[in-house]
Amino acid sequence: MSVSIHAFNASEDSAALGEFMGLPARVYVDDPNWIPTFPEVTAARFLGEPIAPGHCWRLFLARREGEAVACCAAVINPDLQSTAGRPVGTIGHFDALDDSEAIGGVLEAARAWLAEQGRGEEVWGPFDFSIYHPYRFMVRGFERDPFLGEPYNPPYYPERWRESGFVDHAQWFSWDLVEPHLKGMHKMSFALRSDALSSGGYTYRPFDVGAGFERDLRCVYDILLPSFAPNVAATSLSFEAFVEAYGSMRAFVNPALMPLVQDPSGRVVGLGFLFPDPSAAFREIAGDVSRIPEIPALLAKSPPTRMVFHTMAVLKEDRRKGLVEAYMNQSLENAFEAGITSGVGALAKEGPTVYDKTGPSSRQYTLFRYAAE
Repeated sequence: MSVSIHAFNASEDSAALGEFMGLPARVYVDDPNWIPTFPEVTAARFLGEPIAPGHCWRLFLARREGEAVACCAAVINPDLQSTAGRPVGTIGHFDALDDSEAIGGVLEAARAWLAEQGRGEEVWGPFDFSIYHPYRFMVRGFERDPFLGEPYNPPYYPERWRESGFVDHAQWFSWDLVEPHLKGMHKMSFALRSDALSSGGYTYRPFDVGAGFERDLRCVYDILLPSFAPNVAATSLSFEAFVEAYGSMRAFVNPALMPLVQDPSGRVVGLGFLFPDPSAAFREIAGDVSRIPEIPALLAKSPPTRMVFHTMAVLKEDRRKGLVEAYMNQSLENAFEAGITSGVGALAKEGPTVYDKTGPSSRQYTLFRYAAE
């Protein structure tokens, strides 16, 4: 039962693209915790224009006895470099049945293509297109209930990548928070809260999911890009690509839980991307992008009780003024009123975090690296 590797461009082989898009559903067919992705959106991304000048990719499909068993995309982002200044190639959109030979085959083929393009000396993955798209593998916390936006994969994925020569490159962590943790964070944030909102001239307002949605999404973009710039694998991204990646948040954001902080001039300088976890609703629509408008009704019918603390950011010149503590304190009060009883401190990079006092992290994620000899 030999394995064959098929390399293709999405626009030239619709049958192979269909196999590629259909593989995740086969991998997770018996996993009730999986939050289905949107294959139509991913396919459109492969068929569309690059998200930035110079972006390019090649798709790879491993078949055993004619049936797709592993897939990935080799992606070149011309802006992505290592800390040493080396050009980096990436491998993303990876899914596979537990077939070591097939997995090794598609990874080797993807690395070979990257090498042909001058990006084979250092390869990172899993990494779809940018840090604003899916990347990293879960390596600890598989027994936990996934939250929306979390890297989620079978436990064998990282092991098979290690078998193929990849090593750990960078780590992120999440904390499962029970109600006493949230109460403690509320108390702590109140104690640390400065008078910045009252006497410092800063104001707090909820994110607008109505007519001002794109305006406020632009504010998020203007804060996140400079805030994330020092992070591993961070590169620039157009606002149009950012909207494509984050536009669906309009369906599930609770404005009272997602604060925007304005400085005395009215400019938005801080945000808390905090939201009641809509995982159950996204499982209900089962990867059907046309059903996204149903999300608000599904959430109203069965309100989430877990809040995801996804991102908290303030522009550099406005930090150390108590703004994070101020909006966290208010958001937690609003969360308690909305029936939130648990949370997840999500996807923090290595180093001190606000969640450390709640105990050790409960989930861990890894970005892998392959360096040519």
